[in-house]
Amino acid sequence: MATQDTIMIGGMPYRSLKKDYVELKKKIQAAGIMDRQPVYYAVKFTEVILLYAASIAILFLVDNIWVQMLNAILLGFASTQAGFILHDAGHRQITNSTKADNLIGLIFGNLFMGASSGWWIEYHNEHHAFTNEVHVDPAIDHPFWAFDDQTALEASGFWRFMVRWQAYLYVPLMMFQAAFLRIFTFQRLLGPGKVKNRGVELVLVVVHLALYLGLIFIALPPLAAVAFIAIHHAFTGVYTGMVFAPNHKGMPTIEDGKKVDFMLQQTITTRNVAPHPLVDYLFGGLNYQIEHHLFPGTPRNRLGDSRRIIKAFCEDRGIPYHELGMLASYREMFAEMDETGKQTLRTVAPASGD
Repeated sequence: MATQDTIMIGGMPYRSLKKDYVELKKKIQAAGIMDRQPVYYAVKFTEVILLYAASIAILFLVDNIWVQMLNAILLGFASTQAGFILHDAGHRQITNSTKADNLIGLIFGNLFMGASSGWWIEYHNEHHAFTNEVHVDPAIDHPFWAFDDQTALEASGFWRFMVRWQAYLYVPLMMFQAAFLRIFTFQRLLGPGKVKNRGVELVLVVVHLALYLGLIFIALPPLAAVAFIAIHHAFTGVYTGMVFAPNHKGMPTIEDGKKVDFMLQQTITTRNVAPHPLVDYLFGGLNYQIEHHLFPGTPRNRLGDSRRIIKAFCEDRGIPYHELGMLASYREMFAEMDETGKQTLRTVAPASGD
């Protein structure tokens, strides 16, 4: 039976975790989990630079069209790894200086990826502040998808079709995500309103595009260059999308405006992908999503240590902690997306008295 202190979410009762979070935070701080990791990140910077260098070298040294199409995938992998560094810089995981982290974000976001680091940081921080909150979290407030039954029921026309088949359309449409990121970048940098570091961001993005298009069209015939660009963008979009997707999609959502304390909102809306050295690398540490959302400033290479503390803490206190293997997480996510999509087949009963 629900009590005055019970919080109802998705028809399930939960208790407030405010006091639990205070205790957990003390444990994390005492373990030194949040200490900066300069050597680790120096290695990651070098790794990404070498991936880009390898792709450029192949572009000019190998005269084989099929190898170049594979090289486009390599560049997409490098772009996503650069995106992980932008993500970490946005959460101030790398240094103790906001200016230094912003500079790192500009280099790996604007220059390496051609994406507005400022846009990404604002978008992503809003997601962290309102995780899985309907109509507020930008990660689920999407023109094509629905992640709660009510939104699915309200879908009409073409949107209704997209929502009905969202579980099947999600991966194919992720191929366009990297291209949309470029559009969002120019909308931000060329649009109205005050934009911090607009000039610096715009210059770095223009330099990126000049180098990106220039090197590809110099090294390859026109049609091959277009194919290279298409494959690069498609792979980057799918890779990035499949890393971020299992984190929250198919997990409980929060009604817009419902008051839920921080730890409860993060734990019930978040899914971990079970750790493995290869998974940790491919996901850029984002498979430790519960730990990341509870303490966003945790350096990537300390997330595993954080998990050992947080998972035990949650299990001891009966706090929700949802973790699945990689394939199982995708199965659950797509099954939930399909189930939500089927809500479009229902008809909304008229209110009594109508």
